[in-house]
Amino acid sequence: MTDPELRALALDIIEGRVYGTWLLRGEPQYTAMVFLPIALMSAEEFDRVRHYAHIYEYVSEAGEMAVNGKPTFFSFRGITHEDWAKIEPMLDELVAARKAFLEK
Repeated sequence: MTDPELRALALDIIEGRVYGTWLLRGEPQYTAMVFLPIALMSAEEFDRVRHYAHIYEYVSEAGEMAVNGKPTFFSFRGITHEDWAKIEPMLDELVAARKAFLEK
C-alpha cells in the first residue's frame, strides 16, 4: 500500500470504520466466524491468507447478522506485516493527537 493509503486506513481504523483481527486478539477463535470466507477456504487458499499480519474489512461491508456481538463479513482484505509495521506508528500518532486535543 502507498503511504497515503496507509494514512487513510489508519484514520479509518481510529474512527471505527474498519474492523480487523487486531480486535480479536483475545478471541482468535472468532476469526472465521467474523470473516466468513475464511471458513470456506481450501487449505491452499488459507496458506496464502495466514501470511497477512491482519485481516480487516470496512464496517459498512458487514452482513446483517452478528456473532456474539461481533460483525460478520462476506469479504475481507489483508494487510502485510510490512504495511502493518508502517501503520502502527501512524495509529499511535492519531491516538496521541486525540488525547492531546481532549486535554486542552
